[in-house]
Amino acid sequence: MCSWSYAHGLWMYREIFSCFPSSFFLETFDPTSLYGPIAFCVIYPLLFYTVVIMTYPCQNDFDYTKYVCGGPCYQFEPGIGLFDWFCDVFGPIIVGTVATMVLIIRVILQKHRVGQRAIWQRNRKMVIQLAALSTMYIAVWIPNIISFVIPIIVPNQLALDLASNVFCYFEYFAVLLCPFVCLVGLPEVRQSIYQIFIRFNTIQPSSQNPIEFLRPLPQRAFGK
Repeated sequence: MCSWSYAHGLWMYREIFSCFPSSFFLETFDPTSLYGPIAFCVIYPLLFYTVVIMTYPCQNDFDYTKYVCGGPCYQFEPGIGLFDWFCDVFGPIIVGTVATMVLIIRVILQKHRVGQRAIWQRNRKMVIQLAALSTMYIAVWIPNIISFVIPIIVPNQLALDLASNVFCYFEYFAVLLCPFVCLVGLPEVRQSIYQIFIRFNTIQPSSQNPIEFLRPLPQRAFGK
C-alpha cells in the first residue's frame, strides 16, 4: 500500500507537469529521477517491517479465541504504532488522494481553455479511474485506521473489538474491488452498465391475444 501510493503520487506529479510542454519544470525534469523515490518505496517497507517485527523488544500476545488472534506487538506501542499507522498507512492514502484531486482540477482547467478539449478527451478515462480508486481506498482504510488508532491513544474496548472483528477485513475489499473499479473508466463497460439499468427500468408493454379469451362453442347433441 505504501509503495503503491507513493508511486501513484509521483506518477501524477509527472503527469501534472506534462500539461506544460514549454514550461521550465518540464524542461528541467528528468524522468530517471523517479527511480530513486520508487526504489525507496520498495526498500523502505521491507526494511522497516523486518526490523519492527523481528527485532523490536516486545512480547507478542495472541488470543486464538478471536477471529483475528492479534498482530505484531509493536502496533500497540504508542510511539512506533502511531508512526506506522500515520506515516505508512494514512500518509500514502492522503498523498494519493491529494495528488488525484490536483490532477483532476488541472485537467478540468485545461478542458475549459481554448484548444484544450483534446487533453480532456485523452485523460478523461484516467481521471475517472483515479477518482474511483482514491474514493475506494479512503472508504476502505479510514474506518480501519480510526478503529486501530483509538485504542493506542485511549483504551477503548469497543473500538478494539470493531478493529479486530469487523474493520480488519475491510482492507481485503481494496484488493478485490480494485479491478472492478478500474473498469469504471472504460466507456464500453459504462455503456453496458447503463444499458442494464435502462433495461430494468423500462416498462414492457403487455400485449394480450384476444383468441385466448374466446370460449369454445358448446357442442349440441343431435339426434339421429
